[in-house]
This record gives sequence, C-alpha cells and structure tokens, in this order.
Amino acid sequence: MSADILLRPAIDDDLRDIAAIYNHEIANSIATFDLEPPTLAYWQEKLRASHPGDHLLVAVDHDQDVVGYAHLWSYRPDCADPSSGSATREPLRRPTWPAATATRAGDLLTAL
Repeated sequence: MSADILLRPAIDDDLRDIAAIYNHEIANSIATFDLEPPTLAYWQEKLRASHPGDHLLVAVDHDQDVVGYAHLWSYRPDCADPSSGSATREPLRRPTWPAATATRAGDLLTAL
C-alpha cells in the first residue's frame, strides 16, 4: 500500500464524497446501471449496515480527502424464498472508483 493512500472504514463525514464519486460515474460512464443518483439516506444505510461482512471503506490521501471507496457485503441466503433452500450471492454493486481528481490511480488500486 502506498504511504500516500490510506484505506479505512467510512464515517458520516465521508458520505458526500462517496456520493460525489458514484454520481460522477452515473453521469459520465457506463460503470453502473443506475440512472439516478442514490440519496444520502441510501449511503447512510450502507454505512450503518450491521450484517457480518458488510463494509463501506474509503481510500484517503494524506489530507484525509476521499479519493476512492469500496462497498462490500457478505453472502446472504436468498431472501425471496428462505424455505427454498437456495442461496444467491448478491453482486458487488458499488465497486471502487477513484475520484475524478485522483492523480495516482495506480496507488489507489494498490491500496484497495
């Protein structure tokens, strides 16, 4: 991991930066299927997730500016029909994207 990039759990103060990174991708790329930006409440829900294996992480630079993030969640049984005995693996829907201002994407990817 680069000394210039730190990976840590997200906090409330990071949510607007996370949203800005994701919203940039909605508007400017095909990296997501979303057409509308999620609300801040959506990101707050992800931050407060308590299921084991759920994580909202950020990559920050030496000034503590968010330059990327990762949203991960754990395997869960199929919620649609718990009696079916089937299981699904939910996709990673919020992959890591460097902020548009990140200049050292290689360092970010190495950190993550």
